[in-house]
Amino acid sequence: MAQVRAYMMSFVGLQLTTGRDRFPERFPHPWLVWEPGAWHVPQMGAHRTQLPTHEKKPGRGDALCFEISLQPGGKLHAGRMDAHPLVINDATFSRDQFLIARPTSDSWTLEAMPNASVATIDGAPVTRTPVPLNSGSTIIAGDVTLRFYQPFDFVARIDTEIAGGKL
Repeated sequence: MAQVRAYMMSFVGLQLTTGRDRFPERFPHPWLVWEPGAWHVPQMGAHRTQLPTHEKKPGRGDALCFEISLQPGGKLHAGRMDAHPLVINDATFSRDQFLIARPTSDSWTLEAMPNASVATIDGAPVTRTPVPLNSGSTIIAGDVTLRFYQPFDFVARIDTEIAGGKL
């Protein structure tokens, strides 16, 4: 069964700086980072995806980081629906947006769900055919930008943000 824990980037940065030697055992899984930016609060009972109506501008703030614990052969649904293990509560994100799978212990894939709004991975459209999800991949759906990181690359990103004074 898929398990997702969510933390603010500032909290994860604090955990790394105060316990670098224990960090890999406390947080051994890959991460999906919801980058700060425009946020569109869904209306209660809204059943359709709201399309962005403005030019995207990067936002300032703390990223939301999802630690993804998924066994080989496992799958994880992401969307706005509360029933999903990974909920992205933004009106421009589909209720049932995509599926992350871990076919083997060292591979990850991403595929669109039926009726999902348009999404891209590293600039290419996400379709119903699974595509490799690599560390550093950028997924964009509506106004939501997500980045996937393997644990080592996630630590490198945190270190960069700390060195740059962002955390």
